[in-house]
Amino acid sequence: MELRQLKQFLAVVEHRNFGRAADALGVTQQALSYSVAQLEKSVGAKLLQRGQFGAELTESGLVLRDRAQLVAAELELVRDEIDALRGGAKGHVRIGVAGFIADRLLPKAINRFADRCAGVGVSVAVNHSKMLFQSLLTGDIDFAVTAPFEPIDHYTELKHEPGGRDFKFDLNFLCMRVGHPLARRRDPKLADMRAFRWVMPATFASFQHRLLELFHHADVASPDFILRTDSVGACKSLLLQSDFVALLGREQIVLEAERRLLCGLPVPGLEGQVQGYFSYRKRFPLRPAALRLLQVFRDVVQERSRTTS
Repeated sequence: MELRQLKQFLAVVEHRNFGRAADALGVTQQALSYSVAQLEKSVGAKLLQRGQFGAELTESGLVLRDRAQLVAAELELVRDEIDALRGGAKGHVRIGVAGFIADRLLPKAINRFADRCAGVGVSVAVNHSKMLFQSLLTGDIDFAVTAPFEPIDHYTELKHEPGGRDFKFDLNFLCMRVGHPLARRRDPKLADMRAFRWVMPATFASFQHRLLELFHHADVASPDFILRTDSVGACKSLLLQSDFVALLGREQIVLEAERRLLCGLPVPGLEGQVQGYFSYRKRFPLRPAALRLLQVFRDVVQERSRTTS
């Protein structure tokens, strides 16, 4: 099995057509077909088959694709490291951060890292946990700082390091603009809350199901209008300009709350606290620059715990 064969195999997977893949690689279709055939011979299994929509992966091909993408991603990281050294820099780190963690922790961590490690490039992907875990598995990011609501046990190739007993986030916080009619009520009930238009995350289906069950068990109709989106920016804009309410969590609006733009209150009877984690791949040790940034995040989390305890 050769690296060239893996790259050519991935090209066919991407284009789903030997001819288009050959054009993209700058080789003949005959040479590409021979390369894939040799790869299949070396692994002892059929990797691609002709399907209705072009070249389709077999079960063995699916397994090899995932591993080959990981190898290709690692090689890209090595190339970035070498290029950075040639240019006088000291590497590049790619990380993923959940949105509500990014607002609070990311600025302090990145500023501190930039002071300590000048010349190291950093790329940040802000997304929900499920997408960040997929990016870890494919090698697109080095580590992730998340607080997943969904179970994480099935990500067996990842190490999930708890950030500590105080590194937790409360998703049960119904956010709204300051001066909202609901915010002026002394002790609002579910019936009061359901009278307004809601925004909920497009992800976290089990959390939403739990919320709707709460309305059902309280014999209260669920909200008449529910907008589902993972865009925190769009959600905040909607809150500031209307009487919508949004189940965002305390961390998502901490800056707006300090400026007295947004406020919130918990939904009675709803449990929504989640643990924060540092996640990375088990079988691939973090490079020095990534380890340094990870330690900075650990320090920032510990400081946060001391100030909130």
